[in-house]
Amino acid sequence: MSLYFSSLGSIIPRILGQTGKRYHDQFCAFTTLTHLLLGTASSSSLASLHCKAQSHNCIGCVSKFDHTCSFPVMEEETHNNNNNNLGFLYEQEEQLKEYSKELDVAVRAVQMACSLCQTIQDNLISRTNHQVHSKDDNSPVTVADWSVQAIVSWILSECLGRENISIVAEEDVQTLSKANASELLEAVVETVNECLSKAAQFGVQKPKSALGTSEVLEIISSCNSIGGPNGRFWVLDPVDGTLGFVRGDQYAVALALIEDGEVVLGVLGCPNYPMRKEWLSYQHRYHRIISKLSPPNSETWNKGCVLYAKKGSGKAWMQPLVHVNNKFLWPNNAKPVCVSSIDNPALATFCEPVENANSSHSFTAGLAHSVGLRCIIP
Repeated sequence: MSLYFSSLGSIIPRILGQTGKRYHDQFCAFTTLTHLLLGTASSSSLASLHCKAQSHNCIGCVSKFDHTCSFPVMEEETHNNNNNNLGFLYEQEEQLKEYSKELDVAVRAVQMACSLCQTIQDNLISRTNHQVHSKDDNSPVTVADWSVQAIVSWILSECLGRENISIVAEEDVQTLSKANASELLEAVVETVNECLSKAAQFGVQKPKSALGTSEVLEIISSCNSIGGPNGRFWVLDPVDGTLGFVRGDQYAVALALIEDGEVVLGVLGCPNYPMRKEWLSYQHRYHRIISKLSPPNSETWNKGCVLYAKKGSGKAWMQPLVHVNNKFLWPNNAKPVCVSSIDNPALATFCEPVENANSSHSFTAGLAHSVGLRCIIP
């Protein structure tokens, strides 16, 4: 009699955090734009192995490290083992459902935030105004920073329950509460309500009435969690890369869910990043000009994208931003993304921050040269 041990790895992604840490991969979904690490697990590569019964039956398996293992199996135990395998499959299926609701809500929130940012950035580029301000540390902050924080916080609270939401976010209301900031505060409140009025486009129920000034301030200030190694909380950077945002270049909306010190879900909104990587060969402002000459579609630069992944899925996905006249329908034409397969440094591209304050260009240039990197994009 022959026994077959089918590959569970082809259908069951590993769950991060389980015993055997050497079997999991870390995927960095938040690069220097977000400073957040997103952990995902790749699927096990257990191979099917045909074991013929000789003096005794056996089950064999080959791990991803090509270490072959075999162990005896009593014939009368085969039925019990099959039941155990079915139970394992069911358990894994249940684990895959975990965080699905949180991911769905988070992606919709980031989609709305990206739409808001696109509108504000277009206004910043078309006319220079007072929407850019400085924090106490002289770093820039815009209406978009406060507005995105309010939008994401409101959606998470409304969809997942306010009592279940704890958020660590970058902005506070100190600047908005100053006596000479009434015009700025009014702009934030107006921007938030304008965005929420379009909530139905993203499958979210809009508020019954416009939010008042005090409500918007309360929503922003509620993102004051201190985080820590225990418990569940969200981490939000409303506009990561404000200098790029102000210049009309690249920036990101970064959102992650953390449980007991582990990132279990991450969403990265990139309003100016193209779905087609070929567009990266051209300067961003060129695409902005071209976009104004012809209506945007799913292949144009202005479409932007949202990348996301969750613990246990073993995959990361990329979906386009929602157009003005379209509605968000999950999964919104998402496609899987993965780390580049290039293993030759000479064929790779090395990127670094534009600002000298954020990077030592001379050091990174020397590092790139020493390992044979093709180029550096400042």
